[in-house]
Amino acid sequence: FIRSANGVQRRRETTVGWSLLATWKDGSTSWIPLKDLKASYPIETAEYAVANKISEEPAFAWWASKVLKTRNRLNGKIKSRYWLKTHKYGIEIPKSYAQA
Repeated sequence: FIRSANGVQRRRETTVGWSLLATWKDGSTSWIPLKDLKASYPIETAEYAVANKISEEPAFAWWASKVLKTRNRLNGKIKSRYWLKTHKYGIEIPKSYAQA
């Protein structure tokens, strides 16, 4: 935590010092800085942090929970929107295998 001039404490927003080991499709491995993984694959990186119980570390605590909440919110919107659309070009869209 850092303390501002008026005495308020807040988390330090930094990813300095963190690198994660990535295994590529060809079998090779490399250490990638957290800032690059966070920028390229935020959801996968946040899920990895939660699965490996490092989400409370300062480098993850300030952003990982927000990313997962945003993912859940967007998934809910997509699901609800799917059920709203019933017709396309005047033809009813089946919503289950039995309706098709």
